[in-house]
Amino acid sequence: MKPRILIDGRMVTDQGHGIAQYVKDLVLGLSQSSLPYEIHILLSHPSAMTDVHFQKVKRIQTDVSFLSVKELWKLTPLINEYDLYHSPSFSVIPKIDIPYLYTIHDLNHLKFGNFAQKKYYQMLLKPSARKAKAILTVSEFSKKEISQWLGVSPERLEVVYNAIHVPFKEKPSFTDHPYFLCVSNPKPHKNIKRLLKAYEIYRKESDHPWDLYLTIPALKTGAGVHFKQNLSFDALIELYQGAKGFLFPSLYEGFGRPPVEAAMMGIPLAISDIPPHHEGLQGILPEQICWVPPKETSEWAKAFHALSQGKIQPTTQDQRDEWAVKYSVEALSKSMDQIYRRVLGL
Repeated sequence: MKPRILIDGRMVTDQGHGIAQYVKDLVLGLSQSSLPYEIHILLSHPSAMTDVHFQKVKRIQTDVSFLSVKELWKLTPLINEYDLYHSPSFSVIPKIDIPYLYTIHDLNHLKFGNFAQKKYYQMLLKPSARKAKAILTVSEFSKKEISQWLGVSPERLEVVYNAIHVPFKEKPSFTDHPYFLCVSNPKPHKNIKRLLKAYEIYRKESDHPWDLYLTIPALKTGAGVHFKQNLSFDALIELYQGAKGFLFPSLYEGFGRPPVEAAMMGIPLAISDIPPHHEGLQGILPEQICWVPPKETSEWAKAFHALSQGKIQPTTQDQRDEWAVKYSVEALSKSMDQIYRRVLGL
């Protein structure tokens, strides 16, 4: 009988976000391979049970939602029936008697979270992660940061990059007018309010300003700003493919998917000058990106001008092909397969 691995996919809902996409890509890649173990996925949201990424693996449904207080006691008996448990997030299940591993993407909640979130990391995640058979993360930046926080050697952490896949077939834009795009969310560390202030400056200074589209709930702002939220994958791709400039002002990231997605589509970039973005976009040339100090509103206004004036060049097809291999579903699943085999002793 094959060993059985349970992957926690309860964060997968009908709303897209980074960790959910990581789980979808991981399970899809593994399901396409011949494995010496079985993959089961733990799901709580009804839409996840029919998600195409999970159709080739056994789906286990639970009424314990992601980060529900009930997960502190109700899931342990189920998990202990398996040979290995993978928490691909910061969710902690106490009193697990089987080997387990974590993928900790970043320390965002520890740095920008509320009191309860910070206590959760310190009192639950930290001691549990220290006992894990493997600790994974998504960038060398996060590896260094998390190892220092845990007080463990960096060698205990392994980097397994996100999978990033974008369609390369051009679709017609929904508008004939050029526009900027920012794919993000309204959390404080995403720095959206500063970007909107910079856009107001740019719009006042420009004779023919481009509009700005953001994938967040609507905020009170000036002219030229459009808000799109709860987009399907196809609708998001349509937004990407019509954009003439992409901006991403985050103060902090563990990796930063959207800038890499935009680069792989050849959209000129203005990105916050923080280490994870340099790592994710390794190989990009100075003329292909505007690195912006994230807290400098005036520099973001200049970035809007630089993009609209055509001063930033698109990435080349060779660069996009290289990133497509580096951040492929196959690379993600291959790395995780090797780790699973090692932990299971296969």
